[in-house]
Amino acid sequence: MSDLFLYDSIIQDSYLNFYRKEGINITLNFLKCADEQLRRSFEKITAIKINKNICVSLPNKPDFNYQMGEKSQCSQNIFVNHNYIFGVKIKWKSKSGRIYKFEDEDINCDDVEFWFEGLDASLVHKYLYPKVSLPFKLKDLTYELIVTRINLDCTLELVLKESVSHEETTKQIDNFIADFNQKSEKKDRKDGVIHNWKRNFENEKLIYELDLGSTGVVFMKKLLTYLKKLNAFETVELC
Repeated sequence: MSDLFLYDSIIQDSYLNFYRKEGINITLNFLKCADEQLRRSFEKITAIKINKNICVSLPNKPDFNYQMGEKSQCSQNIFVNHNYIFGVKIKWKSKSGRIYKFEDEDINCDDVEFWFEGLDASLVHKYLYPKVSLPFKLKDLTYELIVTRINLDCTLELVLKESVSHEETTKQIDNFIADFNQKSEKKDRKDGVIHNWKRNFENEKLIYELDLGSTGVVFMKKLLTYLKKLNAFETVELC
């Protein structure tokens, strides 16, 4: 199992020295607690396991931002296969209301929650697997899948099979999205939620516009699998 921060002792020292030069004393205990949870956050958003080609990298000093509060945050870059993703934020908050700081030694990892914000799953996938269309595998599809792009603001164009009702199919997909959100809400939004979606039927295509929000590609894999079960489509295009 690979780490984001702590994969190498030299990198650990680089992190500690960087923050100390900025007048911030960051502890290994803080990094260890963050590493465990951020790895899970990364894998939930991207559906990709952390490996030797993925890690958190030191931010450029002019872009470094560190804020403490009920929801604390710091800016960070993500290194993916010799490419950098900028503008990513690490955020954290506690269940108890305690404000955890970089310099804290007594970190209760069960009390504090860390997560990524602004992490573009499609960009991670593009850098890591430039010749692969999806960051996950789907077997025995009942439709032709066309992947033009994968974005957090996603459009699906679905060509229905002859004699399939687009009204009934729309109802089924809407219910699937609502059910996904409801189940995630019951788990304290563990899988994120679809914030908004709209759909219409034009030129013999059922078109869905989705804001994947905090779900990342986790939802997309579930949706494409569900569409397979409906067996109602000639083609499904992500665009």
